[in-house]
Amino acid sequence: MRHSAVLRAAVCGFAVMAVAAPALAQSSPGRMPAAVLEQGYKTPRLADGQPDLGGVWTNASLTKMERARKDGDKLEYTDAEMAAMEKNNAARNVRQNAPTPKDVQENWTEIAKDPDKLDECRSGATAAACGYNAGWTDPGDWVMRVNGKGRTSMITYPKDGRVPAKIPGSEVGRVRVGGQLRSPESSPARGHLSG
Repeated sequence: MRHSAVLRAAVCGFAVMAVAAPALAQSSPGRMPAAVLEQGYKTPRLADGQPDLGGVWTNASLTKMERARKDGDKLEYTDAEMAAMEKNNAARNVRQNAPTPKDVQENWTEIAKDPDKLDECRSGATAAACGYNAGWTDPGDWVMRVNGKGRTSMITYPKDGRVPAKIPGSEVGRVRVGGQLRSPESSPARGHLSG
């Protein structure tokens, strides 16, 4: 009987710790500044009382998906590097939003022969990524920050911040699945696999 009570107490204690652990892990005092709300601000709510997260959301960021090879295993930018990137980006946006200079308008045929020299391409884009397509590939205005530190890439594993070319053993699964999916009609979305 006594053994059963101790076991129950241990299980209850473990359950409480398991439930509390994620909440404790999320609190990191001293790392991020406290949010400042305007006097009288009320969080918009849905009819069921949940916060209203509707609106426009974006993942546009100066931080690239993969880390530049020159950055190696460097996870974070310094504050000075972030400030320089964001300042250069703001200056580029001002230049690009200004009216096209008259000399560029008059010599457009000649200038268009080498698109990599156009202002849009100074951000690192080349050829077809310049000009028209730049409007659809918003680079954002800020470096992505995690706990206030600017990241050199969105990918953090592996350590070099780059998508691995191939994961050992992955080709086996691709061959097996590829052999079963012969056409769109035999896709899992249709509810069956043909053999």
